[in-house]
Amino acid sequence: MHARWEGGFGRGQGRTVINGEEFVWNDKDVFVVPSWASYQHIVDSSSDAVLFAYNNEPVVKALGLYRDELL
Repeated sequence: MHARWEGGFGRGQGRTVINGEEFVWNDKDVFVVPSWASYQHIVDSSSDAVLFAYNNEPVVKALGLYRDELL
């Protein structure tokens, strides 16, 4: 879990489970995983998927607010 958000653009099809809630995504969808949320990306077995992940970690670190917790 991280003190930053994450997001991405998906190509293909799949779903992301965020804190137990499932979100389905398709080509060119954008999603954001909130800070301190547990998540899992699941790709449909019938297709490949590409995920472009980005986050705000550099900004959070520059402000001295970064925290990381190992589960």
